[in-house]
Amino acid sequence: MARNDPGGVLAELDEAFIRRMRNWALGRCGSSMGFSQVDWDIKGSSGYAEAHMPVMTGEADDTDRALQTLLAHYRRPVELFWAWEQTELTVLAQKCGGIDYRTYVTRVKEGHAVLRSELARRADAARQERARVEQAIEYIKQHARAA
Repeated sequence: MARNDPGGVLAELDEAFIRRMRNWALGRCGSSMGFSQVDWDIKGSSGYAEAHMPVMTGEADDTDRALQTLLAHYRRPVELFWAWEQTELTVLAQKCGGIDYRTYVTRVKEGHAVLRSELARRADAARQERARVEQAIEYIKQHARAA
């Protein structure tokens, strides 16, 4: 069985979403928590190893809150897909109640669609709120100058 993309799950996603979900998985499963790590083992190297990518905790938290809005029917498969990205889909499908891996792939794909929609809705709401606040600040500045 192929590893983690026989159903073309990753092929349907853009790089930004894949990066976001990998960041979420790192944040959820433990990692550097925002601090770069340096590998000081310099044997056979130029003396410096590349630092690991730090977790963007704010984005990971936002992603987690959006994931919590998904029905468990979608949330569990999506969480397992990213938390155990290198695991065979048949194993992950078993962790979702023993469903067939093709059903699991369908739920992951549908879950991704719902999650992307929720993330877009939240981003739009944040933009609207920012615009409202900036408008209020500008209004206050104008009326403070007039007074």
